[in-house]
Amino acid sequence: MAFGKWLQGVRQKQGHSSQKEFAKLLDITDVQLSRIETGASGISAGTLNAIIDLLKLEPMEAYNKAGLLPEHIQQQETNEARQAEATRAAELIKDFLSLTPAQQAQAMAVIKILRSDHPELLQAPISIINADDIESSDAEESPP
Repeated sequence: MAFGKWLQGVRQKQGHSSQKEFAKLLDITDVQLSRIETGASGISAGTLNAIIDLLKLEPMEAYNKAGLLPEHIQQQETNEARQAEATRAAELIKDFLSLTPAQQAQAMAVIKILRSDHPELLQAPISIINADDIESSDAEESPP
């Protein structure tokens, strides 16, 4: 996604629906903001810093989205993200293979249902926990 569209979405999500009012808060013109959001113009580090402060954004994410991170830092973040994804995949495979064939079939059925009925749940960030860390008090009793 282009930086401008991303910025527009974040701005609006945080309740800044008016470009004109948001631009005033940044001490730029609404025309400048419009050009940034449409991709017709780049963004300066100073304006980006003002946006980061105003919207309480993660600086690395904002600089990355704006294309203002040095190439070696972008590559490092990409490599770290790939490594983390590979680690999660390996853990998932290991856990899956420890299941009985019947449990594997049940897990696959749940995934297929989620894909067809609720694909948005598979897009959302989730926390993966170790099943051994769950205590019996964490589980709800289901009625007989």
